[in-house]
Amino acid sequence: MPKRQGNPEMPPVRPIYSNPEPEPEPEPEPEPESDLALDHVFGAPEAEFVSEGWQQEQLSHVERATYRSRRLMSRNEYRVYQTAERAVRKMGAGHLVFAQVSLGEILASEDHGAYKAINSKRVDILVTDRFGQPRVAVEYQGSGHYLSGDAEVRDRIKRLALENAGIHYLDVHSPLDGRALSNRLLERLQAAPQMKRPVGKSTA
Repeated sequence: MPKRQGNPEMPPVRPIYSNPEPEPEPEPEPEPESDLALDHVFGAPEAEFVSEGWQQEQLSHVERATYRSRRLMSRNEYRVYQTAERAVRKMGAGHLVFAQVSLGEILASEDHGAYKAINSKRVDILVTDRFGQPRVAVEYQGSGHYLSGDAEVRDRIKRLALENAGIHYLDVHSPLDGRALSNRLLERLQAAPQMKRPVGKSTA
């Protein structure tokens, strides 16, 4: 039986393999929220302050250094502190007195420059209500306070920032008049609004 011949004009059919389309790459998962999420409120730290290398450099300095303790307050600042404590006890509303408090711990601002302006500054005495809400800041201006050329500017920065946040500012000059300070402090505390619970803090 003769073999059947194919059509000579048609080339043999070969299977065609198409390259499959590459699968789309999965979208990267969002990074977990870091401790710096509130930088817009509390002021973003400089890059070197959050780098591991900078932390290691700090550690090297600490390991080589020798430290000694220092007094938290001068003698006159301590007298101001004692006067403030007696005044709040007399008021009997549970107010608390703290010394050498950083403004960066009690003030916040969405303006990074404004926050940096006060972050490293301190107040000598801070009086809070019984919930820890700042009410009155007291600054003692000793006899040598204004020997520094920028003292008045620094004082003005503190006063403006504190009063802008609703915290009373008292400046006390040498020589200290304990009775006058006590009266002024009580006036400010009585004028401050009494909070039923702390602002921005969890009660859990």
